[in-house]
Amino acid sequence: MSRSVMPLPYDAVGTVVGRDNRFRASVDIIEPIRENGASVHVHDPGRIREVIYPGNTVLLRWARSQTRTTDWDMLAGDVGGEWVLVHSGYHSTIAEGILRAGLAGPSIRGCTLHREVTRGGSRFDFLLECATDRHWIEVKGCSLSRDGVALFPDAPTTRGTRHLEGLIDAVEGGDRASVVFLVLGHAATSFSPNSDTDPHFAEAFARAVDSGVTIYPLRCTYDGCDVSYHGVLPVR
Repeated sequence: MSRSVMPLPYDAVGTVVGRDNRFRASVDIIEPIRENGASVHVHDPGRIREVIYPGNTVLLRWARSQTRTTDWDMLAGDVGGEWVLVHSGYHSTIAEGILRAGLAGPSIRGCTLHREVTRGGSRFDFLLECATDRHWIEVKGCSLSRDGVALFPDAPTTRGTRHLEGLIDAVEGGDRASVVFLVLGHAATSFSPNSDTDPHFAEAFARAVDSGVTIYPLRCTYDGCDVSYHGVLPVR
């Protein structure tokens, strides 16, 4: 199965000079204009070392506004000859497109979908209010893959662990809960929590599964024009 779920055209191509900090990188834009050392916003605070390293090719989107200090967003980078999306600001929109199309994940038929809803000390991407219950959904993007296994996270994430603990609490309180992992690339054939990088997240992941939190690793690709959905991966 392959289906486009979101159009996302790029505006420029560049090569990475370096990463200045968690949220900014320097990029030499090579087409359709030339600009050396452009300051580019990185929306994913993870390491994403497989994308952001000197000399790698990246796709950019124009995003100038009066409230920003950077004119460009980094959309994707070349990983093994394919574009891997690294702009986490689009994750919830991609997930919503998959859910509304009924391609995968929890059914939203007959439910009202709310975005960015707070429960306890965490804010979750979606809340489904249905006739008989409520369903909390958190969306995570996964760009790291090794030997065919998609791994999350690529850097320690206390926020991600806190989200899992909040979903466990929701299930124990009588609600339903799910995590949608958008696996962003062709290479992966399965998904696993990255226990080497963040054992605390991996332990919380195991507790979440045992408590009844549903895991949906959804494989998606980006071709520079559209994000497409390709199916559900097994969890290792």
